[in-house]
Amino acid sequence: MVTRMGSARTEKRKHPRMPAGYELFATCEGQTFMTRSRDVSPQGIGIYCNESLAAGSVNKMTLLLPDRALSLELWGVVCHCVQNPDYPSIPFSFLAGIKFNEESLEGIPFLQIQGEVMRYAASHSVLIEASARDCYQFLCDFERYPEWAKILEQVQVRDRYPDGRPRRVEFVANAYLRKVRYVLDYAYDDPKYCLSWVNSGGDFLSITGRYFFLSQREGATASTYELSVTANFPLPKRIIRYFSSIAMRKTMKDFKHYVESKLRREARPN
Repeated sequence: MVTRMGSARTEKRKHPRMPAGYELFATCEGQTFMTRSRDVSPQGIGIYCNESLAAGSVNKMTLLLPDRALSLELWGVVCHCVQNPDYPSIPFSFLAGIKFNEESLEGIPFLQIQGEVMRYAASHSVLIEASARDCYQFLCDFERYPEWAKILEQVQVRDRYPDGRPRRVEFVANAYLRKVRYVLDYAYDDPKYCLSWVNSGGDFLSITGRYFFLSQREGATASTYELSVTANFPLPKRIIRYFSSIAMRKTMKDFKHYVESKLRREARPN
């Protein structure tokens, strides 16, 4: 709703527009151009353009998030197109308001959850052609995590148990929209081949999880990764789904490949 007060306009919205200077590619009426946004809300986006866009025309946008590490595909309908009120500081002739279609309403959902605490949990299992003991030993070798866990940029053991095994480990991971740092305290259950952890600092409010390995047959093990995370910074639902499903599956797949490849190389005759 827009309320007129003299010559001024005051917006009364459940989700107000927020300044957002994203770069994006837009296609409208067969023409593609690169531009930037002025503002965005969970329902729509304002973009600059040099040609007037017809109201009602369908617009496809590829929005480039910071550092171009991730892009989002969005669709919307042009609601209005006016002379650019920010000219000449923003050298585009027009400013168009675009309303997202239903499929795109989750395209930039982090606007809906800014400042909220976010929680999610997930688990995933794979069958690894290796013994539970071998899987467990490879998993406990933290210094080699970056060889198979590609999301990790840094792993550093901060403290050890009296037997020399890592107790506290610091990680830096590439979360696409930002780098996140977290510190985990580990507990080992050797008889059950289970490695569990709780957080001891970093960017998350809490992280708990575990890996555990169950023998299925001789030389084959069901390997399970369980994770529960509470964050106090905004992450898009799309990114949360990525980490709790795609990234988790990829991590387990990469760990499986790492273990099986290592064992094959070790089994080769010299």
